[in-house]
Amino acid sequence: MNDASRNRRWLRFSLRTLCSLTRGEPDVVIRWAGPLILVGAVLGFASARLELPGVITAMFAIAFGASGGSLVQWRHERGLWMLAGIFLLLNITIYSLCVYGKVSDLARGAPPNDFGLIIDFSLGTLVLSSTIQFLWRVAKHNWTLSRESENA
Repeated sequence: MNDASRNRRWLRFSLRTLCSLTRGEPDVVIRWAGPLILVGAVLGFASARLELPGVITAMFAIAFGASGGSLVQWRHERGLWMLAGIFLLLNITIYSLCVYGKVSDLARGAPPNDFGLIIDFSLGTLVLSSTIQFLWRVAKHNWTLSRESENA
């Protein structure tokens, strides 16, 4: 196998994995929970140390990984839909507070921030939307599992 075909195969695998993560597919999110937490922690540390934007994306990447790591038994253990619901509520609340804080700053006449913050909010929103899709799928499946177990 030559290097070109190996590179194409790796690129296909990476794009497929990235698309699956973006869609919030539970098995892929759970498999990548650890790396998501690690990437979020490194990004958060680097952006704080270098005083660059990236904290919002880092925070939601860590939350995405933590959600995936906490819901490993989502297909078997009843009641995890409640944990998924709590994670969903917390993530949406934190995002709403971030947006409210930024809008409040702009309303008070604070100068608009640079392009980096816009990119950070955009990537953070993308990660949050993936998290919401993941949590919704887990909660829906686990709710059904819980209802079937009660009726049996």
